[in-house]
Amino acid sequence: MLQVRAKRRRSRFIRVSAACVLAVSLVGCDPAPTPPETSTDTVATRPATRTTVDVAALPRKDLPLLVVPLVARVPETWGVDQNEGGRMLFLQGPGPTQLVQIHLARRPSLSPTEFDARQAAIKLESERNSNAHSVTVRTLGDLTVVERTDIEKLPSTPVFDDVGNTVTVTSPPFRWKISFYNPPMEKRKDVEVFELNFVGLNVEQYEAEKTFLREIIDSVRYDPSADQPLP
Repeated sequence: MLQVRAKRRRSRFIRVSAACVLAVSLVGCDPAPTPPETSTDTVATRPATRTTVDVAALPRKDLPLLVVPLVARVPETWGVDQNEGGRMLFLQGPGPTQLVQIHLARRPSLSPTEFDARQAAIKLESERNSNAHSVTVRTLGDLTVVERTDIEKLPSTPVFDDVGNTVTVTSPPFRWKISFYNPPMEKRKDVEVFELNFVGLNVEQYEAEKTFLREIIDSVRYDPSADQPLP
């Protein structure tokens, strides 16, 4: 009887072992599972990069420039903001490639004699225009508008950001300043001077955005009611 039981146990062990070997062999022979196809409907896409067309398509508004009696027609996302100290005022908003900042300022007035001397110097300066330096003069109603552009050399010393990290500068700074000279009126004997000065602009950004920026500057008009106290 003991021999029969032993034979039965050996028989069950052999059958179980064979089944295990067969299962292992079947798993080992299966090809690697094919990765599921990626559906284009479920892949997250990056937002489209803003282009000149995108910015130009934004609705425009007439924006008073507050400390100067000027109004600019700008995209609806633009505004006039103060810096943290409240001492400087900027016309600013998104451009085709990055933020655009224009410092707004009222400069000391000039006497008629001083203005005549300034005009003579500007005329001489405009006769020496070059690729790196340009002065142009135009009129805006009764105002005289003088635009200066300068391409500076790349800095020869390290440049650091706000937190002290070294910044690699690959494009020369592009200086663009627009001065508005308002002639004397009956109650005012001096010539008022208002200034728009681009901040942080370089040649690469200017070349990419010059049509957009030119539209902003060309939209500026004189409006005495725009000269308002800061909020």
